[in-house]
Amino acid sequence: MELEVLKVCIDGSDCSGKTSLWNTIHNISGYRWKLEDRSFVTMVVYSRLHGRKKLPDYQRQLMEDLSNLNNKYILVNPSWDTIESRYMQRGDDLHDLEALRKIHGLYSEEIEKISRFPNVLVLNGEDDLGDMAHRAHSWLKNQENVSLEGVVSLVQSHVQGSKTGEVSPLKFSLIDDGNFSEDDERILSYDHVHQHFDKIKPATVVEFNRMVHDFMETIDKELRGDNIYNSPQGLSSRRFIFHQEACVSFVQAMVRDEMLKFHVTCRSSHVLDVFPADIRLLYHMCHRVHKRLSLPVDMRAQLNFTLNSAHLIT
Repeated sequence: MELEVLKVCIDGSDCSGKTSLWNTIHNISGYRWKLEDRSFVTMVVYSRLHGRKKLPDYQRQLMEDLSNLNNKYILVNPSWDTIESRYMQRGDDLHDLEALRKIHGLYSEEIEKISRFPNVLVLNGEDDLGDMAHRAHSWLKNQENVSLEGVVSLVQSHVQGSKTGEVSPLKFSLIDDGNFSEDDERILSYDHVHQHFDKIKPATVVEFNRMVHDFMETIDKELRGDNIYNSPQGLSSRRFIFHQEACVSFVQAMVRDEMLKFHVTCRSSHVLDVFPADIRLLYHMCHRVHKRLSLPVDMRAQLNFTLNSAHLIT
């Protein structure tokens, strides 16, 4: 399974070596990822430096950008002595030494605030450039290749890294090769669920079974035309949906771009107690849809999750 890397933001103070790192990662990876020079961290730093009114907006946008787990941040943060030494060697077109000291301090503060998130890698900017680039390259590849357990860990770590114990919203997108190698239909068995997810109540497992049944029944009805239009639906349909008032609020399956796109919206998700079971249920549902629509076994599935309230507290 793949947690697609949507973009990689490389950021850090002037004279931190981020541009050299950007070029070296591209050379090592063969331009595998979309690398962006600068991020919302820079917008926050310079808004603080100049007292701009947009600061709260940039702070919010930074958190929203990080709350998409498909986005990765690589932040370079060398010591002031290293920054000063580089400035003395090459100078800077925009800043004098006094301004650069202030900027470096602000970057260090902002990097410290977000270093706790699992999709952030902080490099000290003082190691050998090649070593840092290879470390970043390995980290990005490891971020891409995940299991369901790995996704659960990333989600939990991200919410635990928030100040409030809640992230709203938290987003991520997974790609499965169509084999659904981690699917386990025992997620619909209370004995299995109770053994592995002890916070899940019997009534919740009953709900799991009802969700799967109702979604499959909806798809069957749409395929045979049992709808308000009396029109049998095909693979291009937008009507394969499930919705309810419970925490998993909305699911839609669509076949687009030669993929099964499985969109999930959770109005609320307790990431420690409930989410580990929920994601396995939804993965199982996606597999069931894949089979019910008789899709080719090699057709990939994209599972898009939006957790409107990913939280630790009840």
